[in-house]
Amino acid sequence: VRGFDNFRASSNHPLSTRKFDRTIQGRFEIKLTPRQISLRLLAEKEELNFYPQKIRAAIKYKDFPIQLGNKILFEENVLSRYEASGKLELADITIAEGVLQEQKEVHMTVLQVSEIDFPVADFALEPEGLWSRISELVGGSDIDFHTFPGFSERYYLKGIHEESVRQFFSEPVIHFLENHDDVHIECHK
Repeated sequence: VRGFDNFRASSNHPLSTRKFDRTIQGRFEIKLTPRQISLRLLAEKEELNFYPQKIRAAIKYKDFPIQLGNKILFEENVLSRYEASGKLELADITIAEGVLQEQKEVHMTVLQVSEIDFPVADFALEPEGLWSRISELVGGSDIDFHTFPGFSERYYLKGIHEESVRQFFSEPVIHFLENHDDVHIECHK
């Protein structure tokens, strides 16, 4: 039986008479998960816009290596705010990795900073692993910092303009990354 949610009860009794109400018809309710409730509270506290719905927004990740070999299915739980220097957007994205029977969904949280007023060199930073070692063998070039051997062993950093990339990775940025696990950062355009 469907459609009874468009009827208004004449009393609080569960078996009371119900009458069709056109004003109820256009309403819909979004039930939030515990994570979404905590994100909504964070958004209220930090004056962020919060959009819990699932949306297809793969175009904004165009030209980022995250799309190579993957398909971005949707993003949800978007927190956003405009700052003086640009736009911050935090979102949970779901990616389909692999093909056919080997395909699996991967969930990750992404922070995207856009519309900034200052130039930043294009680069990609990812945890050292098998793929980064293979990339280095076929012509990739890892930018290492001799004063931070722990960072250089832990992360694979590549960029076209090495000096500009080195300027971006200041000592506080490197210390932050050394104290956090499996951070992946890409900067394009």
